[in-house]
Amino acid sequence: MFKTSLQVLRSSEAVNASDEVKQAFIQLARSLIQKIIVAPRDKKGVDLTIHGHLATVLATLEAWREEESRLRANYHQEFVKKREAGAFQTVDDRMRFMERVRKELESKKALV
Repeated sequence: MFKTSLQVLRSSEAVNASDEVKQAFIQLARSLIQKIIVAPRDKKGVDLTIHGHLATVLATLEAWREEESRLRANYHQEFVKKREAGAFQTVDDRMRFMERVRKELESKKALV
């Protein structure tokens, strides 16, 4: 539901949506946010702290970004070791490795 809502919000149709549709998205946003705490910064601006389901979604996405970065670094190291060991005899060997990595990342991302 959340992914679909984001896709609709990103679409150009959201800008021209009826008031009824806009109200539905406002209700969705309100259901995801329990509260927002606004605190002044030491210098300029404010810090926002979001509580509720949206905070959980955002934390999950941030955790995935960190995990994906770690995984990509590991895959890179694996690639370098295999290349140095002569495991890639052809361009197809390298492409198969890269396709395996892509599929593994996709499957792990789907769990998020």
